[in-house]
Amino acid sequence: MVRFGVLVVALAACGRGAAPAQRAAAPAPAPISRAAAAPPAPTADGVLEAVTSRYLPGLRRCYERQMRRDTRVQGTLTLAFTIDERGRVIEASARGRIAPRLGECIERRMLAWRFEAAPAEASFRIPVRLSTL
Repeated sequence: MVRFGVLVVALAACGRGAAPAQRAAAPAPAPISRAAAAPPAPTADGVLEAVTSRYLPGLRRCYERQMRRDTRVQGTLTLAFTIDERGRVIEASARGRIAPRLGECIERRMLAWRFEAAPAEASFRIPVRLSTL
């Protein structure tokens, strides 16, 4: 049986601002505007949830295809990707001690991922462990 395990050590979002300072008093209500509010930036938790719930099966297919070529496939890789303002992955890399074909398959899949629109580009890194049982 093949098992594709996900080990999440850290998920870092780049380009996020510093933590907000504690506020002393409630701010005055903002004037009502007809302009649409900017969408919120994607959060690390939201991106991780999307990857594990929607996109993990595609990564598993890449892994299983590589397992048919080499049953000893194991290792750790880092998925690094950038999401643009429309929620599309515009840069993707799968790096680690893995077969080049496996990395290429995973990168192609990552470029098809879609997330919620964001006010600006955001980059994420997700460590993944491949293993067989």
